[in-house]
Amino acid sequence: MAVTDVRGVTSAETRFAPEGVTIVEAPNETGKTTLLEAVDVLLEVKDSSRSQRVKDLQPADRDVPSTIEVELTCGEYHLTCTKTYHRQPATVLTIHAPTRETLRGADAHDRLRAILDAEVDPALYAALRYAQGRDLAAVPFGGSNVLAARLDAAAGGVGSADDGGLLERAAAAYLRWYTPTGRPGQALQAAARELGEAEAAHAALLDRLDALQRDVDELDRIERQLPELRRRRAEQLEPRLAAACAAQAEVHEARAELAARRAAQVAAVTDLTTARRLVAQRAEQVGRTVQLRREADAAALALAPIRARLTETERAHEEHATARRQAADAAGRTRRQCDDAQLVVDLLEARAERERLARRQRRVEELSAIAREAEAAVAGSRLDEVGLAAIREAAQAVRVAEAARAAGAPSLRLVAHRDLDVVVDGEVVALRAGDELSRTVAARLRVAVPELAELELTAGSSADGLQAAVDAARHQLRDTCAAAGVADPEEAERAAAVRAADLAAVQRCGADVARELEGATLAALQAALDTVEGRVRALEDRLGARTPPAGGLAAAREVVLDARDGADQADERLVALQAAQDEHAQELHALRTQVEVAEAGLAACRRTLQGVEQRVAAQRAEDGDDDHLEAARTEAEQREEAAVRSLAAAEQALAALDPAAVGREEVAARAALATLDGDIGDLRAAQATLRERLRLSGEDGLGELVQHAADRLTQARIDHRRTTRRATAARLLHEELTRAREEAYQAYRAPLCELITRDGRTVFGAGLEVEVDEDLCIVGRTLDGVTLPWAQLSAGAREQLAILAGLAAAQLAGGDGVPFVIDDALGYTDPTRLERLGEVLDRTTDAQVIVLTCVADRFRTVRRAHVVQLGDRTTATVTEIPVAPPAGSVPAVAPPAGSVPAVAGPAVSPAPEPTALPLPLPSLAQHPGAATRSSEVARGRRRPKDGIAPPRQGRDRARTGEVEARDRGARHPDAGLPAEAAALTLDLGPH
Repeated sequence: MAVTDVRGVTSAETRFAPEGVTIVEAPNETGKTTLLEAVDVLLEVKDSSRSQRVKDLQPADRDVPSTIEVELTCGEYHLTCTKTYHRQPATVLTIHAPTRETLRGADAHDRLRAILDAEVDPALYAALRYAQGRDLAAVPFGGSNVLAARLDAAAGGVGSADDGGLLERAAAAYLRWYTPTGRPGQALQAAARELGEAEAAHAALLDRLDALQRDVDELDRIERQLPELRRRRAEQLEPRLAAACAAQAEVHEARAELAARRAAQVAAVTDLTTARRLVAQRAEQVGRTVQLRREADAAALALAPIRARLTETERAHEEHATARRQAADAAGRTRRQCDDAQLVVDLLEARAERERLARRQRRVEELSAIAREAEAAVAGSRLDEVGLAAIREAAQAVRVAEAARAAGAPSLRLVAHRDLDVVVDGEVVALRAGDELSRTVAARLRVAVPELAELELTAGSSADGLQAAVDAARHQLRDTCAAAGVADPEEAERAAAVRAADLAAVQRCGADVARELEGATLAALQAALDTVEGRVRALEDRLGARTPPAGGLAAAREVVLDARDGADQADERLVALQAAQDEHAQELHALRTQVEVAEAGLAACRRTLQGVEQRVAAQRAEDGDDDHLEAARTEAEQREEAAVRSLAAAEQALAALDPAAVGREEVAARAALATLDGDIGDLRAAQATLRERLRLSGEDGLGELVQHAADRLTQARIDHRRTTRRATAARLLHEELTRAREEAYQAYRAPLCELITRDGRTVFGAGLEVEVDEDLCIVGRTLDGVTLPWAQLSAGAREQLAILAGLAAAQLAGGDGVPFVIDDALGYTDPTRLERLGEVLDRTTDAQVIVLTCVADRFRTVRRAHVVQLGDRTTATVTEIPVAPPAGSVPAVAPPAGSVPAVAGPAVSPAPEPTALPLPLPSLAQHPGAATRSSEVARGRRRPKDGIAPPRQGRDRARTGEVEARDRGARHPDAGLPAEAAALTLDLGPH
């Protein structure tokens, strides 16, 4: 397969072994999973789709088309499909076998889907995708028809999942009559419903026939009853109602007279009340006028002394205000003097702070200069700790070599009996009587006593070796000292001491600088100094020409204290005067408030008096004087007494007529007449309804309807019995076939269990057994006699068993199977089981297994795997790592670059170990024709001269070629390949 601009992969091209294991190694987020997701999109989604799956393929940082190209085998088909998404969408499908076709666009997609639907088992394809991050639930394989057929054949069956679909047809027949849960289906319900409806219709018609006879009887009764009710109405109820109405008219006249006399009495009472109210109001207003005059006079008398006190208090308040202003001026002058003195103190303190910070700055700069000099000395020294250690080690080696030479070489001891000069190797040594001369003979030593004797000592071969060791050690010491820039170890020690002193000075200066800076930095110290300098200049500007006192900061502080005392005293006097003024102000405010309140009360009282007097004058002008009001009240009292007497006489006349009894009689007569009229109306309506109903029933032909309903009921009962018998037969057939299918499942589950157990014992040990349910799903594991259900197994055990089950299913499916994909799995597996599982994968030769991993070492035991390495995400360059073939096997030519063997569908050739092809091969995108021919020849599907061979023949031919090549041992003289491989490479054409 090859992809371009898919998610974060710019360009990637790889191929998979048609059989055996292909391991794709790459770090996380380099596009491993993207490759297979791209394959799924190509196989399932049209190039014009705007679905989220297609949108997810587009690179996030570029608006470019995404291209996917896949070559695959699927049943008898060998094809190449290329799709471009997003921009300029396109689809090209090239079918290479069994007959060559080329299709484009929607036709290409539809043709691809038709081939996949016919040749690929979708349930198995989904089950064999062990995706990254999947849950650890067991995978069921029961939905795969291919696997079911293979298991059936392995169990001794005909190799079909359901014997030609008999069970499915029986299930379809069963579902015609029943639901999947066993309840009656629509057909049975319809038959039962039809029977029920026929029975209900027949019963309803019989009920209508009975109702018709009841209607005839009821109509005869009504026609006999109506004349009797009419006679009773005319002879009894109408005369009674007329007499009750006449009595009720007399009562109405008496009540009208009573109402008129009661209205006259109410009017008289109203006039009397009005007259009495006017008299009372006149008296109340006169009394109110007198009271208001007395209150106004009293308020005027009380206001005069309050005004006198207010004038006296205002004069005293003004005097206190003058005294307070004078005290405030004195306090202000004193406070300004205090502020001036404080400015002097602040200036002197700021100058002192400036000097302190300047001293700290100078000290820090001096220490920093010393530290820089020491650091420069340390940096300029070629001798460091490593060099010093090397010199000490070399000096120790010299001492050891000299000690070894002294212990193993001959020595000379000369004792002088008198004073003499001795020449030792050209060096004159003066000896006194009794002195001793000792020398070690390294190689040769010459000793001479001038004019007396000469002695030469030779150490021999052993001493030569010791001397050579000493010379070598000294030479190494000289080289080490020269590299460090010193003459000898003593100078090195002195230089080291100087360097240590410099380092100590650096550290000491650093500590002193940190102490001086007090946790700040030199820049912060400079900033603080600048701030203080600005403060000094600002204070000097504010102080102006005024000069500090002669005594300096202490004298200035004394001046500030004295000024503060004077200011405090002035403030205290000012506070006392302010308090006295506040008291006078409060008293003045209270007096003013009293005056205002008294004046407002007096004015209000006068306004009220004036209003009352005006109202009294207006009423007298309107209603007359007091005598006139009194005469009107007396006349109103006389009219009210006459109206009361007249009302009593009318009430006695109405009571004599007994209006309650008259009303009850009228109501009873009207109710009796209304009841009788209602009965007559109901009987007439019922009579009309019954006559219409009888007429309609005669027109409907109710007798014929009853006969038809009886015939329909008989037929419905016959149909219901027939339908029930058929449904029962279908149910019996389905139950029997299902039972037989379950027995068959029990038989052909065994091959899957055996294959899982065989490979699982390599991983878990010889005591392994697995249990598989009817859905071909692992439900339990037994290890060394201990059985655990699937949910209680560890995550690692479930993951390992799931991969073993998928591998077994892929192997059982064989040529009709699909790739088994393992995406970044086995993260829960310990190294021992990981190695054993790798051995199981290494034995896999009859299924296509694709392993995606970010940890290459997990599958190092899969020695015969085809390994593909992906680069980083930006370039996604695909590099293949050839794996050495096992001993005795014949390496085969790897498919050319760009070809993709067997992504889906059955494998068509054995999986030889890939070997790097020594010839430059074109990419699939550049030369699809050449790539197709080379990939077909390499897999044995196309013969170079005889055309296309069927898939089975292609596999047999490939195996035969390998055996012949291995037997002959023939190899290409240049490339070191088998003769057949060399011939095949020549078939690739000019490229």
